[in-house]
Amino acid sequence: MSHNDDAARDRDKAPTFTVDLCEAARLSGLSGKTLLRRSREGQATGLIKNGRRVLFLRHGLETWLERQAQTHTTLPQPSFN
Repeated sequence: MSHNDDAARDRDKAPTFTVDLCEAARLSGLSGKTLLRRSREGQATGLIKNGRRVLFLRHGLETWLERQAQTHTTLPQPSFN
């Protein structure tokens, strides 16, 4: 196995700290446009812009999604009076 093969294998095992807009949209279940709007409004976190390139910190996006799930999955209990 060559040095290049080792480097490629290590790169595949390395954790991904950022995801692009398409992957962030896939992970969140939102459109890229909605995700960008929510980021601008301060609702979604982890946005990084480098020129035209838009990335999200994976940890920030996952944390925001977990908070969203906790906030929006609690349903009010019906009252039977």
